[in-house]
Amino acid sequence: KGEKGDYSRSSGTIRLRGDLRGRTGNGYRVFAERLLVNEKEGRMSSDGPIRIEGPFFSIRGIGLEVDLNRKTLRVLSEVTTRILAEALTP
Repeated sequence: KGEKGDYSRSSGTIRLRGDLRGRTGNGYRVFAERLLVNEKEGRMSSDGPIRIEGPFFSIRGIGLEVDLNRKTLRVLSEVTTRILAEALTP
């Protein structure tokens, strides 16, 4: 969910902008101002501030690279991570 978006069928890219709020299938919430999604390559990126919150941890930082095929995520700079210790204990 956000304020603006553009889709290019020929390049397979989706550009999303403005107070973006998303939710993953496993309960994580993603917040950003800008996201670029490349459907063909299975990649998502941002060059601005991002925040990801979930049941086990939260991450804040600047810049994001996600490989949807490999299921990997990389925050590029100014990273702050909070791990919820109670979620790790049996």
